[in-house]
Amino acid sequence: PPVLNNAYDDWIAGFFPNETDPTIVSPFADPNGDEIPNVIAFVIDGSPVIFSDNDLPYPSSTATDFTVVFPRRDDAADLFDPFIEFGTDLMFWNRAVNGQGGVTITVDDDFFGLGVDRVTISIDRSAALGTDEKTFGRLRVD
Repeated sequence: PPVLNNAYDDWIAGFFPNETDPTIVSPFADPNGDEIPNVIAFVIDGSPVIFSDNDLPYPSSTATDFTVVFPRRDDAADLFDPFIEFGTDLMFWNRAVNGQGGVTITVDDDFFGLGVDRVTISIDRSAALGTDEKTFGRLRVD
């Protein structure tokens, strides 16, 4: 069996006991072919086996704000540093940092259950993007 040495390893072993093939168990593998790497499924407390878009970050936009909400496991926050990037095109991205450039990040502790928080990132469009621009956002991990 694989050596479990962090929360991700424990999580992936719960779905694939005794599996060592990196095309299945590595953080950037996508064993179910849903185009969501294991590491993102881990962060949002999803599954690398069953696809469900219910857990994916969901954006909303108004004339004044761009908002992204997603579930985040406590242990994933420490291990992989998940963050939202945003921009007005798909080439240039800005990291959402609380208190900078019109960005406000709030965390509702254990909102989705013990150890799974709700993270809400609100971006003031006029401060960060301009009100006439299309807005894109994505969840990233390091």
